Amino acid sequence: WGPIPDVRDAHIQELGGWAVEQHARLASDGLRFRRVTRGEQQVVSGMNYRLFVDAADGSGRSAPYLAEVYEQSWTKTRQLTSFKPAAN
Repeated sequence: WGPIPDVRDAHIQELGGWAVEQHARLASDGLRFRRVTRGEQQVVSGMNYRLFVDAADGSGRSAPYLAEVYEQSWTKTRQLTSFKPAAN
């Protein structure tokens, strides 16, 4: 695992939003993506991303979450492998 050089990159922010959307769809908890604050990446047969995201609950309160996403761009594969509250 190594740091993501620029978490403001549009692709990284899009991945974070996608991860929150997938979690919210499965958990029906109404979380809404705010932004990726930091992250790490790991080259495998594709790329693993460990993203720290800010997401807001239904009342608008923000909280940090840790999302792990696997992506293989050449096969258009994307999987949310883990999503949980992040330790502050």
